[in-house]
Amino acid sequence: RLLVVIEAEERRRFDETLPNLLAELPARQRAAATAFVECYADIRQGEKWEQLAAAMSALTGEAVSIDAATSALRAALEKLRAALAREGFEFVEGRLQ
Repeated sequence: RLLVVIEAEERRRFDETLPNLLAELPARQRAAATAFVECYADIRQGEKWEQLAAAMSALTGEAVSIDAATSALRAALEKLRAALAREGFEFVEGRLQ
């Protein structure tokens, strides 16, 4: 039962921390990360990179190529992982523990 409480507290802390970290990203990286989070279920089902580029284009109001979308997402995830690690979140093989 204590583990459930700890996990709930950790999730709450993560949910509070992530929006602040997203806000600190450069605009294109923020758009990529936001598009990924908002469209995650859809992206997992199909041609994920095309869907990410389309979602970013909708968010930014300008055409975003697949290469630009993937590059921005990779840079955003790298920065978010580093920032979350500084906040005390632990990662195993690139995923939150």
